[in-house]
Amino acid sequence: MCPNVQWAGSLERVELDPWEDAGGEKGFLTVDLLSGKHQFHPIPSRPVAALAPIKVTGGDHDQLRRRVREVIEEVPGGIKGKIARLKLEGASPEDLLALQGGELSVLRTSALHLAIEAGREPRDSPAVWLLEDAPALLSDALKKELERDGFLDSATRGVIEDLLNPDIVAASKSSVIGAMDALDGDIPGVGRVSASIPVGLTAVIGGDGRARKLVRELLVQAGGGSGSGALRQLWACTDTGTLGEMFSIGSLAIASTRGLAVVDAILERLDPDEHSRTGIKSGTRSLESHPGRATLIDLGHVATEFRSAKMDLRSLRAEVIEADGDLEASMMDWLRERQDAETTLNAYRDRARQLRSRLHRMEESGPGAPCPLCGRVLEGHYDEVLRELKDEWESVIQDGSWWRSRREQLELKPLNHRKLERTTLKLHVALEAQSERVELLRIRLNKVGEGVRPREGPVARDDPRSQVMLALLRVRAAREARARDLLLNRASRFVCRLTGGRILAITVQEGGVRLEGDYRTLLPASEEDLSAGKVAVRLAAASLVAAGGQGLGSLLLEEPFDRLDPEAGIRTLVLMKHLLGQIPRIIVVSRGTAVGARPELFDCIMEVRDEASGVGPVLRPTPAGPGKLLLQSPAKLKR
Repeated sequence: MCPNVQWAGSLERVELDPWEDAGGEKGFLTVDLLSGKHQFHPIPSRPVAALAPIKVTGGDHDQLRRRVREVIEEVPGGIKGKIARLKLEGASPEDLLALQGGELSVLRTSALHLAIEAGREPRDSPAVWLLEDAPALLSDALKKELERDGFLDSATRGVIEDLLNPDIVAASKSSVIGAMDALDGDIPGVGRVSASIPVGLTAVIGGDGRARKLVRELLVQAGGGSGSGALRQLWACTDTGTLGEMFSIGSLAIASTRGLAVVDAILERLDPDEHSRTGIKSGTRSLESHPGRATLIDLGHVATEFRSAKMDLRSLRAEVIEADGDLEASMMDWLRERQDAETTLNAYRDRARQLRSRLHRMEESGPGAPCPLCGRVLEGHYDEVLRELKDEWESVIQDGSWWRSRREQLELKPLNHRKLERTTLKLHVALEAQSERVELLRIRLNKVGEGVRPREGPVARDDPRSQVMLALLRVRAAREARARDLLLNRASRFVCRLTGGRILAITVQEGGVRLEGDYRTLLPASEEDLSAGKVAVRLAAASLVAAGGQGLGSLLLEEPFDRLDPEAGIRTLVLMKHLLGQIPRIIVVSRGTAVGARPELFDCIMEVRDEASGVGPVLRPTPAGPGKLLLQSPAKLKR
């Protein structure tokens, strides 16, 4: 650690994620207190194998299985008896499930412990779903649907233009949910609460169950989560009876930030009575339209178009992943170059100050000044040394001026990086449009779940409002289905991360939302597994909502967190620290077991007073954040 401090570390690998220290030795130190000599004694420990990351090509499951076998064979001695990690970059839930059963069974039997990671989550692009762009995006989607039905004419165009007026954005706009920086109020039977809530990860722990619950209810009121609406329901509903209910709340909130709120506002404006009869509300099972004469759809042509659209979507996803990687590499290069310029400029500034100080001392002392190098009196060499120092000082100033200009140039993003940003944004927009197109075609083929498919009736040729209504219902169903897919993908990544790969994915089946283990579907699922699924869904939904342009001011996490097993609880805390880049405040109301295990992860910890004591503030701050280790030793006195 430093010349007079040695650190032996632990005798075993105790970290939840020991991959960074995979090649390090474990052991102990012996120190001779008289001579100060020390020696490290390595001891046998459990070997760790961080397998080479596998870049997954979506849909090619045979290639994925073959690459897994190849990576395992590349490990010297194999993975038998080792702590191993299998990292699958860009893997979707379907790709992970391709390894379920036999493939993973063999690997887990061989390894001492096998962790499976799905790689980093895909990058979000908030500019894709700006609320101001929602009317134009919806107009394009409606016109394409009407054109497929053969209903796009001047009458339907006129209906769309009348509906999509500038007021529609204001009507569907919602305020930020959970925006609070303090908690102030009276709790019956407990007392008055007055505490600030800083930016970062905050824990509310201790007290009895009733006191914590009342503090949680006060937090919900302060965050504005007691009203109606999909976003408010997501913020306030920290726990549900089933995993399916949590998933439904999360997917509806995501959809509302990705154009669904605008669709619902237009449906309400188009026909309030009809809107109420379609059942377009939170938690409804279906959508229905009531027109007059059937439209003819060539299912064979739609099926062909659907297959082609899915192939185009797969290609677009590959392009987006590659573009995101190029953009991230470009960003790192820019930041590194800017940091290098800043460091070099500071070095030149320090050198210039040092030379100027020497020149000032020499000019004050005259020929009797000491030499800056050897310390002898300069005398006859004074003018020569002074001239060389001035020349060096001017050279440093000139070079420093160049580095200052370079640093100022690098304050702005390079032209190539800005081009990559525009290209990546266009690809993300195209990906969202293509995803919606696939869902619309899937609806026409009746290949979506009953919970999101509109039951289509006949449409009158001379009724443009009904024609637009039907197109709106399809678009609404497509956007809800897209939100469900997004949530499934991210929640699956999160639950795999929280459980170390013990739960591979979350799926939606006829029987409801299911947890997929590494061997089979978990039926019945344990309380710990269900809690991991609920926490993963809630965190995934919050991160997607925050990335949708209508961000959350905070996020509240309560009861399911305490039911997690200890390792999953700590991994959840690490994940929440990562999400603070999207959500400024995350508040955990907990009994405190996991909080006590990793207090350094928190920016603020507040302890709830026991009701029986009745002494002191209701919320008392306790130490949080990284600790400081001070080592002191007695100084040896010279006699």
